[in-house]
Amino acid sequence: MAKIQFRIEGHLENVALVGQAINTICTSVCSTSTAYQVEIAVVEICNNIIEHAYAQSSGMIDIALLLNGTELQLEFTDTGAAMPERLEAAPTLDFDPEKREELPEGGMGLFLIDTIMDSSETRRIQETNVLTVRKQLRTRQ
Repeated sequence: MAKIQFRIEGHLENVALVGQAINTICTSVCSTSTAYQVEIAVVEICNNIIEHAYAQSSGMIDIALLLNGTELQLEFTDTGAAMPERLEAAPTLDFDPEKREELPEGGMGLFLIDTIMDSSETRRIQETNVLTVRKQLRTRQ
């Protein structure tokens, strides 16, 4: 099992860098399309932490990447505001994708994360938020 850890300041300008780093790591062990999907999920998760958990403040985001055979696990930890309870049903998008002028600017993050990743779990440990997501990896093509 390989474990790689990142710690970034919760600022939007750091999000693309950590997304690219994780994409590069994933590309070495899985298909480029899977690596790109994981990058999108990482970017969405970090953006959500910055915009919602740290909305009125700033803080650090710790990211642990674990590769165990054909499974990737990412664990995101922050000390921002508590995450709301997840809905029982997966998030849905409520708009007509054919009407580009009506596409929302936000609100798609949870949908993308739930669509891309195989599982997700949120928990609050004392004053810390922990989000764990998992993805089965396809081999490189």
